Amino acid sequence: MFLSEQLLIELGVNREEARISLRRFLAHDEKTLQEQHAVYQDEAQMIQTSRQAAKELEGLLQSDTDDSESVKGEGPEAPLPLGESCAH
Repeated sequence: MFLSEQLLIELGVNREEARISLRRFLAHDEKTLQEQHAVYQDEAQMIQTSRQAAKELEGLLQSDTDDSESVKGEGPEAPLPLGESCAH
């Protein structure tokens, strides 16, 4: 388990929603890195891809917020104690 996933769970996010959010973020991050690597020698293109990635991330985070609000009625899972190992 990633620390970010554990943090979301500790904050009361349902375990499955935390995993979905993490997968979405990792996919976005990988895509952004690939796009920026392709243009890393062109400052204007780097700025443009950074701005585009920021807008996409904002939409991604909003989508996660909307999704978690629609699942709230199910109630969050009990959080893991901070010191407990969470390796799968």
